[in-house]
Amino acid sequence: MKEHSVKPFIVFHLGVGTRLALRKLAPILAVAFAAYYLLRPELFNTIFAALLEGGSLLMGLVSSILSLSVAAMASPRICLGLNGWIRHLPARGLTHRRLACVAITVAQTPILLVLALLALIAFAVFQVSPILYLLGLPILGLAAGLCVLPVQRNLITKPLSFAACVLSTSSHWIFLTIAIVLLIIADQTAGSLFPFHKPRLSQKSITAQKTFTTQKTITGSFISAVIAFRALRLRILFSYLPSLFVLGLTTLFLSNNTLTPHQIFRGVVFGGTLSIAVFCAFTANLIAVRRPPWPWARSLPWSANHRILTDSILIGLLTFPILVLILLIKSQALWPVAVSLPPLAAFAALMVRTAFIYQMGAVGRTFIFGTVAAVLVCLIPAMSFVFLASTPFLLRYAATEEKNQKVSRWLEMHHLAAGDPLSWSRQ
Repeated sequence: MKEHSVKPFIVFHLGVGTRLALRKLAPILAVAFAAYYLLRPELFNTIFAALLEGGSLLMGLVSSILSLSVAAMASPRICLGLNGWIRHLPARGLTHRRLACVAITVAQTPILLVLALLALIAFAVFQVSPILYLLGLPILGLAAGLCVLPVQRNLITKPLSFAACVLSTSSHWIFLTIAIVLLIIADQTAGSLFPFHKPRLSQKSITAQKTFTTQKTITGSFISAVIAFRALRLRILFSYLPSLFVLGLTTLFLSNNTLTPHQIFRGVVFGGTLSIAVFCAFTANLIAVRRPPWPWARSLPWSANHRILTDSILIGLLTFPILVLILLIKSQALWPVAVSLPPLAAFAALMVRTAFIYQMGAVGRTFIFGTVAAVLVCLIPAMSFVFLASTPFLLRYAATEEKNQKVSRWLEMHHLAAGDPLSWSRQ
């Protein structure tokens, strides 16, 4: 069929990207503003200017991590339905893929604006030329969008696009030129969005076979934990990134201020508890998206209390690397954070059951609860025991929400499209 005008497709994808950019604008600007003034503007300006002046790959790596994080969150929403009815429209798969990449780039506008603003501030304060860095930001957005898209030749496209991300914002004209070349090569070799040729029945059969194998090899209550862990897989790394970012900000705050041992203790308690809360929030959101409640689970001989407790223990165990880092930063601050972990994990398990009714999914309320806990535990470390005492009540309330779920009813995931069987999502 002859391809018609792509203007309606461009308008559609730009509209999707713009809406996502507007939704992410406020939280990204709030976090950037808080980090900028919490760690002192002088520190940010000095580091940014030093990296801009020398043309460092470290600058490109940091910018790439920030851009890829936003792109990874925007990709499932933008790719919603791209393998459904839209395939019947007169446009090639290559056109869909390129326009989806542009939409993801538009969705990254808030973080790209923050990076551009920091570069302009470094120029105004230290007279460091930001031209190459500013020219590389659009390349960064396009390369990050291509890197997170599911395409036919992922093994070739992802390394090339990731290299283009790092080189594009390294503030050197040779790096920028190489980044443009790599992006062109990656675009030419990527192909269309990843096609699903296997029939739906075969996918169900494979899933049933894997489930049966799991049931035979692992007995008892471990099956529930294995199902949840298989739903997460390497996606759990995206939960560690914001948590490690909070710990990194805490470490910079401690190293760039003259504090007493007591103040250092309080700072690590606040940062550690907040990092645990951020991890629990993003992990709960992943579980809600990738392992939503389904009727088959109700046929197994597990109670609602068992399912809630299993999710809470799994989330708690996954925080072990974060606790180790807190121990290395300040060993005395570990006990308030560790005592506050059970209620945070229980609240995250509760939010898994109610994520579908909130615009921000399980992230928003878990983050608010964790922030309140971090502030109170920082001011009064003994408050961690009060939070610990609330754990049984949170588990009981979560079990009640689990019992009251109507798993056969379809609910739209307002916060994320992935996980919806009718949407574009790789499960």
